Amino acid sequence: MNLLLAMGALLQAQALRDSFAQYEDAWYAGAVHGQGQAAQAGVQFAQLALVWAALHAVAAVVLAARASTGRSTLRSATVAFGMWQCLIGVLTLAVAGAGTGAGAVVRALGALASGALIAYLATRPDAVAWFNRPRC
Repeated sequence: MNLLLAMGALLQAQALRDSFAQYEDAWYAGAVHGQGQAAQAGVQFAQLALVWAALHAVAAVVLAARASTGRSTLRSATVAFGMWQCLIGVLTLAVAGAGTGAGAVVRALGALASGALIAYLATRPDAVAWFNRPRC
């Protein structure tokens, strides 16, 4: 889901940049130039968000794929991943203002809840025992 949102933001930022690029030769190019630079910064931010979302998705897939054969270190990494996701949710809630809408708040609460659930389930005694079980 994060990858789709980041790709959407990148496409929207590039469309905005392209819309300002068509006015470069106009007589009011000086006024549009600042907006074009802001659009370029938006594109760069969206590209960074896309890379960040991709790394986050890869980490989640790797942790999930290794869960059946993992040991205590993987459990600790899963707890750290859950806490990181909680932190991202809290920071998103802190940044989300009145202008962002309810969708951003719901997404931030979802990230916070899923991160807390991941960390909680990885620290339960039965999960600790399963990751510390004897291997053949």
